[in-house]
Amino acid sequence: MTGKRGNGEGSIYQQTRDGRWVGSVVVGFNAMGRPVRRTVSATTRREAVEKLKRLQKNLDDGLQTIDGSVTLTQLVTRWHDDVLSHQVDESAASNYFSLARNHILPTLGKKKLVNLTPVQVDQLLAKKLKDGLAPSTVRRIRAVLAQCLDQGMRWGFVTRNVVKLTRSPKVPRVEGRTLTPEQARRFLETLHGHPHEALYALMLSTGLRRGEALGLMRKDFDEEKGILHIRRQLRRDKVRACNRGHQNRYESKGSQLS
Repeated sequence: MTGKRGNGEGSIYQQTRDGRWVGSVVVGFNAMGRPVRRTVSATTRREAVEKLKRLQKNLDDGLQTIDGSVTLTQLVTRWHDDVLSHQVDESAASNYFSLARNHILPTLGKKKLVNLTPVQVDQLLAKKLKDGLAPSTVRRIRAVLAQCLDQGMRWGFVTRNVVKLTRSPKVPRVEGRTLTPEQARRFLETLHGHPHEALYALMLSTGLRRGEALGLMRKDFDEEKGILHIRRQLRRDKVRACNRGHQNRYESKGSQLS
């Protein structure tokens, strides 16, 4: 395609093959980051200019033309590679992508973003509940999809987040399990002489989580003031564990117990 372009008119040109006038404007970017163009055509240059002005006005008014070819799989992949990789830690990014890969993309991955509907999202969530997933897991699936589509809106791939038009499944309230004083006494008696007796006694008396208790160091206890500082927790890095065997790492956490 070749043609002539008017001075100051940007992308207005005439095709040599049929003489029609064409106006072109960039309306966004596709999943690969390449510009997406919309064109108008007319038999006269004046008519093409008017059509292009109307298209540009729609863009200026926020009525952006969306690239309808982007699928949910493409969005999730780019979101993981370009955003999650530097916004959250490695294990969190892996967890988000795992939820998407295993529970969202098999059903909705081939759907074009512009065609995705709240009904389809609700159907996905309902299916996961029927498949036996815990409501809390289904809530996380919904949250991952919502975050992904929020990013899609920032990139101009969609104009609304259909997930926010759905509701999270209700999580049944479960009463926490606690030991009675008698059960706690018998538990400590049973532990007497066990290599981890001190660890379990500390967790029982303070309510520390396992990772917090395992992350303690001697310097965290202020003997003079009788204060135990909780500065980190120990957890297993599942991402690295898959590739190089089990490997643990510390994560900072600031609080204190007295």
